Amino acid sequence: MKNILNNDLKSNVTIIYNNKRTENVKVILLLLFLSILFSSDIIYAKNSSTLRGKISAKDKISLSNSSICISNNFSKVNVMVDDEGYYYCNNLKAGNYTVVYASNGSRVVNDIIIKENLMHKLNISVSETNSSLVLKL
Repeated sequence: MKNILNNDLKSNVTIIYNNKRTENVKVILLLLFLSILFSSDIIYAKNSSTLRGKISAKDKISLSNSSICISNNFSKVNVMVDDEGYYYCNNLKAGNYTVVYASNGSRVVNDIIIKENLMHKLNISVSETNSSLVLKL
């Protein structure tokens, strides 16, 4: 009888031990998953910059339905200009870009260097006779 009790006790201890190991493995896997999840957010956010600005229109040029094209060797993004002339583009990787504004016969082309983790500002002044750029970093 004593031997049977010992075997039952050993069996119960083994079950408890295995349950604890399973719980520990679950906790470790959960922590590993969370660390990968949060580190990927940090990794993707590192090389992301923003380009924003305002198109100033003289000579009563309409800005409605106009856009900015931001491109480099790897990507091309078209960003709509709102009715007040503002545009905003985020998630740009660091590198050399060409910014083109074209509307109603006016065309402005500018090369810009986007640096990591910065907000870049590029204002564009457009008129029927003259186009100019103001770049602020």
